[in-house]
Amino acid sequence: MHVSPLEEYALRCAMQLAKVQPEEPIPASKIAESEGISVEYVSKIMYLFRRAGIVESTRGVQGGFRLTRNPGKLAVKEIFDSLQHNKKKFEEDFCNQFAGQASQCVHLNCCSIRPVWQILSSYFDEMLTGLTLADLMAPSADIVRGRIQELALQKAQALKVGGVI
Repeated sequence: MHVSPLEEYALRCAMQLAKVQPEEPIPASKIAESEGISVEYVSKIMYLFRRAGIVESTRGVQGGFRLTRNPGKLAVKEIFDSLQHNKKKFEEDFCNQFAGQASQCVHLNCCSIRPVWQILSSYFDEMLTGLTLADLMAPSADIVRGRIQELALQKAQALKVGGVI
Protein backbone atom coordinates (compact mmCIF):
# COMPACT_ATOMS: atom_id res chain seq x y z
CA MET A 1 0.00 0.00 0.00
CA HIS A 2 1.29 3.44 -0.91
CA VAL A 3 0.34 6.44 1.24
CA SER A 4 0.83 9.67 -0.65
CA PRO A 5 2.13 12.85 0.98
CA LEU A 6 -1.35 14.34 0.55
CA GLU A 7 -2.90 11.44 2.50
CA GLU A 8 -0.27 11.67 5.26
CA TYR A 9 -0.69 15.42 5.70
CA ALA A 10 -4.47 15.21 5.47
CA LEU A 11 -4.55 12.65 8.26
CA ARG A 12 -2.33 14.87 10.39
CA CYS A 13 -4.54 17.91 9.68
CA ALA A 14 -7.63 15.88 10.63
CA MET A 15 -5.94 14.92 13.89
CA GLN A 16 -5.26 18.59 14.64
CA LEU A 17 -8.99 19.25 14.21
CA ALA A 18 -9.90 16.24 16.34
CA LYS A 19 -7.78 17.53 19.24
CA VAL A 20 -10.05 20.52 19.76
CA GLN A 21 -13.34 19.00 18.61
CA PRO A 22 -15.98 20.48 19.08
CA GLU A 23 -14.45 23.72 20.30
CA GLU A 24 -13.83 26.82 18.22
CA PRO A 25 -12.78 26.55 14.58
CA ILE A 26 -9.05 26.32 13.84
CA PRO A 27 -7.60 28.58 11.14
CA ALA A 28 -5.64 26.92 8.34
CA SER A 29 -2.61 28.97 9.40
CA LYS A 30 -2.61 27.41 12.88
CA ILE A 31 -2.90 23.89 11.45
CA ALA A 32 -0.08 24.65 9.00
CA GLU A 33 2.15 25.96 11.79
CA SER A 34 1.44 22.95 14.02
CA GLU A 35 2.24 20.47 11.24
CA GLY A 36 5.10 22.34 9.56
CA ILE A 37 3.42 22.58 6.16
CA SER A 38 2.31 25.53 4.03
CA VAL A 39 -0.98 27.32 4.55
CA GLU A 40 -1.74 26.74 0.87
CA TYR A 41 -1.38 22.97 1.28
CA VAL A 42 -3.59 22.96 4.37
CA SER A 43 -6.15 25.09 2.51
CA LYS A 44 -6.18 22.56 -0.34
CA ILE A 45 -6.78 19.73 2.14
CA MET A 46 -9.53 21.67 3.92
CA TYR A 47 -11.18 22.35 0.55
CA LEU A 48 -11.23 18.62 -0.20
CA PHE A 49 -12.48 17.85 3.32
CA ARG A 50 -15.24 20.45 3.03
CA ARG A 51 -16.31 19.08 -0.36
CA ALA A 52 -16.57 15.61 1.22
CA GLY A 53 -18.50 16.90 4.26
CA ILE A 54 -15.73 16.11 6.74
CA VAL A 55 -15.27 19.71 7.87
CA GLU A 56 -17.28 22.88 7.96
CA SER A 57 -15.76 26.31 7.66
CA THR A 58 -16.48 29.57 9.42
CA ARG A 59 -15.46 32.90 7.92
CA GLY A 60 -14.14 35.93 9.69
CA VAL A 61 -11.50 36.83 12.23
CA GLN A 62 -12.51 33.95 14.52
CA GLY A 63 -13.05 31.65 11.54
CA GLY A 64 -11.46 28.39 10.59
CA PHE A 65 -12.35 24.73 10.24
CA ARG A 66 -14.09 22.21 12.45
CA LEU A 67 -14.96 18.54 12.00
CA THR A 68 -18.60 17.90 11.17
CA ARG A 69 -18.64 14.68 13.21
CA ASN A 70 -17.22 13.19 16.32
CA PRO A 71 -13.74 11.72 15.63
CA GLY A 72 -15.05 8.32 16.79
CA LYS A 73 -17.49 8.34 13.87
CA LEU A 74 -14.96 9.37 11.22
CA ALA A 75 -13.16 6.44 9.56
CA VAL A 76 -9.62 6.87 8.27
CA LYS A 77 -10.88 5.50 4.93
CA GLU A 78 -13.32 8.42 4.67
CA ILE A 79 -10.43 10.82 5.10
CA PHE A 80 -8.42 9.08 2.38
CA ASP A 81 -11.46 8.82 0.09
CA SER A 82 -12.12 12.56 0.39
CA LEU A 83 -8.75 13.18 -1.25
CA GLN A 84 -9.25 10.71 -4.09
CA HIS A 85 -12.58 11.82 -5.46
CA ASN A 86 -11.75 10.78 -9.01
CA LYS A 87 -9.59 7.75 -8.18
CA LYS A 88 -11.02 4.52 -9.56
CA LYS A 89 -11.46 1.49 -7.38
CA PHE A 90 -8.98 -1.37 -7.77
CA GLU A 91 -11.35 -3.69 -9.60
CA GLU A 92 -12.33 -1.17 -12.26
CA ASP A 93 -8.99 -0.63 -13.95
CA PHE A 94 -6.20 -2.71 -12.45
CA CYS A 95 -5.76 -5.15 -15.35
CA ASN A 96 -5.96 -2.39 -17.95
CA GLN A 97 -3.36 -0.37 -16.09
CA PHE A 98 -0.69 -3.07 -16.47
CA ALA A 99 -1.57 -4.49 -19.87
CA GLY A 100 1.88 -3.86 -21.35
CA GLN A 101 1.72 -3.18 -25.07
CA ALA A 102 -1.55 -5.09 -25.52
CA SER A 103 -4.97 -3.51 -25.21
CA GLN A 104 -5.67 -5.76 -22.21
CA CYS A 105 -3.58 -8.01 -20.01
CA VAL A 106 -2.57 -11.27 -21.69
CA HIS A 107 -3.40 -13.14 -18.45
CA LEU A 108 -6.90 -11.69 -18.08
CA ASN A 109 -8.71 -15.04 -18.32
CA CYS A 110 -6.33 -17.07 -16.13
CA CYS A 111 -4.74 -14.58 -13.79
CA SER A 112 -3.31 -15.77 -10.49
CA ILE A 113 -2.08 -12.30 -9.49
CA ARG A 114 -5.38 -10.41 -9.60
CA PRO A 115 -6.93 -12.30 -6.63
CA VAL A 116 -3.93 -11.32 -4.50
CA TRP A 117 -4.41 -7.62 -5.24
CA GLN A 118 -8.18 -7.90 -4.80
CA ILE A 119 -7.87 -9.51 -1.36
CA LEU A 120 -5.20 -7.06 -0.21
CA SER A 121 -7.18 -4.09 -1.51
CA SER A 122 -10.30 -5.32 0.27
CA TYR A 123 -8.31 -6.00 3.44
CA PHE A 124 -6.80 -2.50 3.54
CA ASP A 125 -10.16 -0.87 2.78
CA GLU A 126 -11.82 -2.76 5.62
CA MET A 127 -8.97 -2.00 8.02
CA LEU A 128 -9.13 1.71 7.22
CA THR A 129 -12.93 1.65 7.50
CA GLY A 130 -12.69 0.10 10.97
CA LEU A 131 -10.03 2.53 12.18
CA THR A 132 -11.37 5.91 13.28
CA LEU A 133 -9.77 9.26 13.86
CA ALA A 134 -10.47 8.77 17.58
CA ASP A 135 -8.47 5.51 17.49
CA LEU A 136 -5.48 7.46 16.20
CA MET A 137 -5.85 9.99 19.00
CA ALA A 138 -5.06 7.35 21.64
CA PRO A 139 -2.45 8.49 24.17
CA SER A 140 0.12 5.87 23.14
CA ALA A 141 1.29 4.09 20.02
CA ASP A 142 0.80 0.76 21.82
CA ILE A 143 -2.94 1.43 22.14
CA VAL A 144 -3.17 2.27 18.43
CA ARG A 145 -1.18 -0.89 17.57
CA GLY A 146 -3.54 -2.93 19.73
CA ARG A 147 -6.57 -1.52 17.91
CA ILE A 148 -5.00 -2.31 14.53
CA GLN A 149 -4.19 -5.86 15.65
CA GLU A 150 -7.77 -6.29 16.83
CA LEU A 151 -9.08 -5.17 13.43
CA ALA A 152 -6.57 -7.42 11.63
CA LEU A 153 -7.70 -10.47 13.59
CA GLN A 154 -11.35 -9.71 12.84
CA LYS A 155 -10.60 -9.39 9.12
CA ALA A 156 -8.51 -12.58 9.09
CA GLN A 157 -11.35 -14.47 10.77
CA ALA A 158 -13.82 -13.09 8.24
CA LEU A 159 -11.58 -14.27 5.40
CA LYS A 160 -11.34 -17.76 6.94
CA VAL A 161 -15.09 -18.01 7.47
CA GLY A 162 -15.71 -16.79 3.93
CA GLY A 163 -13.44 -19.53 2.58
CA VAL A 164 -10.96 -17.13 1.06
CA ILE A 165 -8.00 -18.45 3.10
